[in-house]
Amino acid sequence: MAKSKSDPSEDAVRLRSYYIWEAEGRPVGRALSHWLRAKAELAAKAGAGPDPTAPVPSRVPISRRPDRIRADKVKLG
Repeated sequence: MAKSKSDPSEDAVRLRSYYIWEAEGRPVGRALSHWLRAKAELAAKAGAGPDPTAPVPSRVPISRRPDRIRADKVKLG
């Protein structure tokens, strides 16, 4: 996707993402969620609004997401 003029810089997103991570108590495994939230916040502040094609961050811990369950841990039948 092409970058528009209202898209925040990578450095700005990185810094905002860091502050979000700090505010949430430095949780492990939430980097993508923090990045997407930071980008959306900065874009909204710039008047661009959220990207409608961006994935919605999940509040389910990565280790418990269905796509992260190991096949050898699943009991079938």
